Amino acid sequence: MDSVLKVARHAPEHQKKLIINLSSTYTNEKFPDRVLDVLPYIDTLFGNQTEARALAKVLIGKYHEVNK
Repeated sequence: MDSVLKVARHAPEHQKKLIINLSSTYTNEKFPDRVLDVLPYIDTLFGNQTEARALAKVLIGKYHEVNK
């Protein structure tokens, strides 16, 4: 994931679009903080319904963590 974050930071600095495929629920479940680090840089995000639900769980968990 460190390489993904490096590419994510590189893209806007060089007027490039970043398009990411969620690709599996594994990434969201095992590396939620790293996924959240990359999200602000993504221009287009796509995935299937199961992958979207896994990402939603990460986002909802982070929301509740911040609002405690």
